[in-house]
Amino acid sequence: MKKYTTFMPALMAVAMLLCSCMNKDTNDTIVAFYDDAALSSFSITYAKKVIHTTDSQGNDSTYISGDSNMSRFQFKINQFTGEITLPDSLPQGYLIDKMLCTYTTVNNGVLYISTNYDETNPGADETMVMLTTTDSIDFSYKRHLRVVSTSGNGKRDYYVSLAAHKMNPDEVQTHLTASGLPFSGATGIRTLSVDNTIYTFATDGTKTTVYTSTASDGSNWQTLASDITLDASAYNNVAILGSSLYVKSGDTIYESADGHTWNAVANDLADLSIIGMTSKQLYAVDGDRNILYSDNGSTWHADNTTDLNYMPDGDIATAYGPFSYADSIDYLLMVGKSSSLQRTMVWRRMTDYSTMTAGGSWTCMNTDAYAGGAPYDAAADYALVFYDGRFLLLDSKSSTMYESRDYGLTWDKSARYAIADGLLSAAKISMTATANGYLWIVGSNGMVYRMCTNRATWTK
Repeated sequence: MKKYTTFMPALMAVAMLLCSCMNKDTNDTIVAFYDDAALSSFSITYAKKVIHTTDSQGNDSTYISGDSNMSRFQFKINQFTGEITLPDSLPQGYLIDKMLCTYTTVNNGVLYISTNYDETNPGADETMVMLTTTDSIDFSYKRHLRVVSTSGNGKRDYYVSLAAHKMNPDEVQTHLTASGLPFSGATGIRTLSVDNTIYTFATDGTKTTVYTSTASDGSNWQTLASDITLDASAYNNVAILGSSLYVKSGDTIYESADGHTWNAVANDLADLSIIGMTSKQLYAVDGDRNILYSDNGSTWHADNTTDLNYMPDGDIATAYGPFSYADSIDYLLMVGKSSSLQRTMVWRRMTDYSTMTAGGSWTCMNTDAYAGGAPYDAAADYALVFYDGRFLLLDSKSSTMYESRDYGLTWDKSARYAIADGLLSAAKISMTATANGYLWIVGSNGMVYRMCTNRATWTK
């Protein structure tokens, strides 16, 4: 049995309001009651938030502040299921156990809230009380609302779920995942990821060996027993297309689904070096610094560039990321050193795969004196990755991370992605981002660090 309080006074108030609008010269009083019962809008109007700051001495300090601009958080009402939800949790710090709300109902229906709703026993008796905009509501658990029509014949139930993030979404976490790994002492290293697997190609100066770990682990690595011998430069000629690994060893390009069994797909390519990939194409440069692309690793085509004089000739790093407003567009970024210009050169290629299947155009982002904030160091050693909606460029020699949020046009030194001390001793460093939201930094000293922004690892 459901118990309601203050329902009759509400109906009497409605009746008196309607009566007051009648012509005083008539003796007839008409009051309209409706059977419709529905909630048409719901929102939070006021909440308290814990603010973290530092005092004048630099010590951590907190205080509570009120926020009356909560309308920016838009609730969604599912009229079929009765669920009222936010697309995402509230930011960190909001006290969801003391909030004020406002709402509108169809045809002035009366809104009630249960004082004893038990989600684990939804059939239990409840006490419903009228909800007003001055009532402080505890949303730390699911709340049961009910709209009752003015006639008393109609009703509809709603359920509000609300949560606040426990962590700062922009905070970066760094963990030492492993040390003393078998590729410790490598003279060159490159790390890629596909599906749930991380592959590290490491050279000892005479041959390249492939090591693997899972994206959910990173501490246990296995040496892959390859059915071919990869030469010393193969580590720097690797890419992924779809779920396949590609590597160039000698003058041959090989493809593999597991890093163990390799199949030759192209021969006689001695002057070609694989530099990277997008979601649909592989990329390489030849001895004249021309850029080529391929859909399968066997057939290569010349790509479009504006001026080869600005092409980097050393320490080339590439990465690609999707355009945030159209998932059919890939941005491929190439960063490298130009020994003749004594500068870091940044090139960008955009391809819209909804309108073309091959080809594209490269643009140099810094042909004038403006370097866009990118570093230049004659001893630099670059690693590049697309992570959490931005390109990250690591100059391992200066232990500096740069980030670009405009697809390589400008770069800023990143204070958030601090390089772990243990990696500073690594002669070579590589990076990759995995589908589970983590950024991996792998050092040739056998150390592996896993980094992440909290937001990137959250799941819906």
